[in-house]
Amino acid sequence: MRRGLGGVVDDELRVYGVKGLRVADASIIPTLVAATTQLTVYTIAEKVAAMIKETWERPHGQG
Repeated sequence: MRRGLGGVVDDELRVYGVKGLRVADASIIPTLVAATTQLTVYTIAEKVAAMIKETWERPHGQG
């Protein structure tokens, strides 16, 4: 796991230093958006749900 530049989550939204915790809300958006964030947050939630599903479907010992 490689630390980002000033962030608290990695590229799979896992919180650095906390095993088993992901963040899937607007706090991970790196810059301000000029529109409503609702669709962006829904998209983040869908993406992290797919990441979690993929993690659980992997055979043990492979990630």
